[in-house]
Amino acid sequence: MTSFWLIICLVGIILLGIYFILGGVKGGADGNLRLLEKIKRLEARAQSLDEEIRQLDDQIAVEQYLALKKKVGRLVHKGFIAEVFFTFKGNERLYLLTGYSDCVTFKRFSIINFYDESGPCLDGEEIRCKYMDDMFQNDLIDSINLRRDWNKIIKFKVYKRKVHPEDKR
Repeated sequence: MTSFWLIICLVGIILLGIYFILGGVKGGADGNLRLLEKIKRLEARAQSLDEEIRQLDDQIAVEQYLALKKKVGRLVHKGFIAEVFFTFKGNERLYLLTGYSDCVTFKRFSIINFYDESGPCLDGEEIRCKYMDDMFQNDLIDSINLRRDWNKIIKFKVYKRKVHPEDKR
């Protein structure tokens, strides 16, 4: 019998809480309308904040890209080949962007034979662009688009290597 009264009391408390939340005591239907208006304003503000966050993410991506472009350009200007290794969230593959004096390439590493005695193994797919900006704007191997997918980059690492005769393009 005690549990029956306990359940009745809990249901009463819940109903009373709902009544107060919906504005039943203060303003009746007007309170409900005010609550709905507040909810709509909060939803609009949340959408606005989402858009601001997207714009900030895009701005950060562009700024990081410009810093990377500057670093690659400096290395190439000093006579090196710039190699930038990328890994992306949700993708186990490793990608290589290589800056040469006359072009930029983007390649995907093989998963099976990542490294052998002759060096790193590449899948053979390669995208070549005259300018790094073209590489940033366009879809690349595996539908990667550096501008769109910049926030998916887990990390990237820049290396420099000396130019050898076989590297001449």
